[in-house]
Amino acid sequence: MADSPVLWFEEIGMGDVPQVGGKNASLGELIQSLKAKGVRVPDGFATTAAAYRRFLDANGIEAAMRSRIQSYRSGETSLRATGEAIRELFLDSEFPDDIAGSIRSHYRDLGSARARPGSRSLSAAALPPRTCRTPASPGSRRRS
Repeated sequence: MADSPVLWFEEIGMGDVPQVGGKNASLGELIQSLKAKGVRVPDGFATTAAAYRRFLDANGIEAAMRSRIQSYRSGETSLRATGEAIRELFLDSEFPDDIAGSIRSHYRDLGSARARPGSRSLSAAALPPRTCRTPASPGSRRRS
């Protein structure tokens, strides 16, 4: 589990906060609790903090992010401008191949399981639009 850049909510709980963050860990706890009581809930997955750090490193954007945050904190730029600048850093970035592959695989599993009763119930149509390019999708960048 520790090496995977993506983890199913049903695999994580509050003991995994350092790996997936508090909200994802809470979702994992909630899904596990409800499923144990027979409540059907949609599955999902979390990308890990390690995957996030690798994304930043692979694209060399951490220093630029920190610089923009410092400019905001010193009053040189607005929160809106800072957010837009950091968002552009992410949109101009690519996922490392293994992380992109794992995310795609998990999305496929969610979509394909929808047809089976009692299985993962989120379809690909319900997924949010892509916000970052992956090596296999060079044209997925948001258009302004």
